[in-house]
Amino acid sequence: MNQLRLKGYVHNATQTMQSRSGSTNYFNFSLQISDTRKRRAVCYDTNKQSLIASFQDSRKPITLLNITEKPSLFDPSEQHLILGKKSRIEPVNKNDITFQYNDTTPTENQPDLTTVDNVRLLNENQLASVKGILTLSTDSIRDVIMKNGFLVPMLDRCTITDNSGTIPLTLWGDLIKQVANAKSYSITHVRVKQYDSQKYLTTTPSTTITPADEDYSPPTNQFFDSLFDAKTVKMITADRICLADTLKTWLSCSKCQNLLAEEISALNTVLKCPNCNAFQPASSCNTNASTRRTRQARASVAQGLHPTPSRNA
Repeated sequence: MNQLRLKGYVHNATQTMQSRSGSTNYFNFSLQISDTRKRRAVCYDTNKQSLIASFQDSRKPITLLNITEKPSLFDPSEQHLILGKKSRIEPVNKNDITFQYNDTTPTENQPDLTTVDNVRLLNENQLASVKGILTLSTDSIRDVIMKNGFLVPMLDRCTITDNSGTIPLTLWGDLIKQVANAKSYSITHVRVKQYDSQKYLTTTPSTTITPADEDYSPPTNQFFDSLFDAKTVKMITADRICLADTLKTWLSCSKCQNLLAEEISALNTVLKCPNCNAFQPASSCNTNASTRRTRQARASVAQGLHPTPSRNA
């Protein structure tokens, strides 16, 4: 890779974060390289975090040396700046830089926001950026064991609500510390997932969370709980009821589709795939089912299902 040298001002430096796998520590910041442009930078040498933060606080320009570029996961036409242990950070005399510090310049190619209602129209695994008010239960934070054995915090009892609707959101790692209940945020690069035909969002290693000034109406406590708690059985009627002799359900790995285990009611259980060794919450796995030969039943069936008499009886 070509080694780059860039001058500019530091903006939006984050605290040190951990990748979802738990194997890599890093932090992000934006480098203003002109009056109208910022570029996203990722630094994998966390010893540089305090130095970068000090340049942001002082608003003094810097030179980045021995840095490289890497295509963005979200837009391959864009290049992110990459800093490692060999990268250097040096101060710059203001007389040697041709533009002024500007706190209002937009970050390079800010992603378009998608409404919650339109998120449900996206395909599974697509990326989206959303804005809304978070409703969350911090008592539900738990550590999940990843494939490499690291423990990563996860919070899946959380929703984001905008003017179009509400959708569940799973937060991972240090991003949990960046949010608070009943506060509004812009959240970029979240991934669309699906469980039991219901869409939800989950953060990714490149997700960023920024406080937002907009006001949104949060969901009621009853509606929030209904998204995560087991739903009651409704009364329905049918002309005929066919009973299965046997019905078997099981969960499959969201990564390799291998059989995991018989379906379980606790969606917060973490399962390990015996095929690819991936750890995942049950809520992210697909449910499969199979049944054997069925027979007709004319009697009332348990669980609130009451068939009406057959017209051919």
